[in-house]
Amino acid sequence: EQLVYTHADRARLSPIRGCSMTYTFCNIPYDDPMKVYSLKSIEGSVEAVRRALEDPAQPARHVLISGGTPKPKDAGFQRELYRSVLDAFPDVDVNTMMVPIAGVLDLAELRAHGVNELSINLEVFGRDRAREVARQKYNQGVPFYLNFVEEATNVLGPNTVRSMLLVGLEALEDTLAGVEAIAQRGGVPVLSPFRPDPVTPLRDTRPPSAEELRDVYLRARDIALRHGV
Repeated sequence: EQLVYTHADRARLSPIRGCSMTYTFCNIPYDDPMKVYSLKSIEGSVEAVRRALEDPAQPARHVLISGGTPKPKDAGFQRELYRSVLDAFPDVDVNTMMVPIAGVLDLAELRAHGVNELSINLEVFGRDRAREVARQKYNQGVPFYLNFVEEATNVLGPNTVRSMLLVGLEALEDTLAGVEAIAQRGGVPVLSPFRPDPVTPLRDTRPPSAEELRDVYLRARDIALRHGV
């Protein structure tokens, strides 16, 4: 069972197989035609992280807990996994990437156990586009995400809460409006170039050009600097 992937100096832990949410730009629901959802071993996850950190060929130096979104009934599992990994590696920067669903992200608890950063990814800011490609996030609404980013920043401190936007999946002006909204609330905007995955319904969508990426990066940088993030 695959638990940890090492990218450069980061170990990414994926504790859930499948996902309770479906977005047409995300490969997870489409890679597995049976859409099998299951929880992986917490003990095995901790051991896999340990091996990644101690790998003599490519040792990881920090950890990201990401992967699929748990079902509401499994919120307790996700919180136990966070506590177990954070407590096992107190001297390692451990970050989480998760949808802020009820019962999963307890900010006070995460802070007490030493979480380094949170990623609360908005991904698509424009409402019409979000309705098309990320219906569940559309239903939750932009204010829900932005309020959580602000609350988490107040609890964890400045520059500890990120929110990613997919560049090229919506109009660039919508993406920049999202950058502004995140930065206003103390969040750190992250720009991730959209690349269509061949297994998803958006496989034929044109990715952004180098010129578009440069333009949105420079304009987003100015917005972030203006807000001190």
